[in-house]
Amino acid sequence: MRSYVIHQSGQSLGAGAPEDAFIGQLRAFEQQPDWLQEARPAGLLAGFEGAPRWVRWPHCRGVVLLGDSAGTVDPTFGCGLSMVARDARVLSDALDDGDDWAAAAEHYAGERVERYRAQLRVEAWLRSILFTPGAGNFRPTLTLLLSEAPRRSARRPVRVSRP
Repeated sequence: MRSYVIHQSGQSLGAGAPEDAFIGQLRAFEQQPDWLQEARPAGLLAGFEGAPRWVRWPHCRGVVLLGDSAGTVDPTFGCGLSMVARDARVLSDALDDGDDWAAAAEHYAGERVERYRAQLRVEAWLRSILFTPGAGNFRPTLTLLLSEAPRRSARRPVRVSRP
């Protein structure tokens, strides 16, 4: 079984070895399966910084960045592979549409920046809904978040100009 624990950057999981502290945190939950009492670390505890990292514009002087090189997403939500697949498709389609590769790269970059901003908004909503302690009923939170979302039709994409 693979498990993830979400905690504040720089915050300790507890005293002792991180692996034992992690299992101790799991055992602290009120409702736990019986098998958890016998759980032991199988290896080192690894961590990652969940904060997003990105470039302002993923095209410059004939170089185009795709996937995580253009902007990382939180692996908790499993969107990284779909982001890079879409990047490749959008760039490929833009290159197929004409002979001006610089214009195609600029088109891709503008679309990528807007889509990445949307992805970060969705991840923030999901973190709020799924990981806010004591959230209980998620519907009011989801309704509030959706009401704060920008009103825009999917059929009319917003153009982002180069910074």
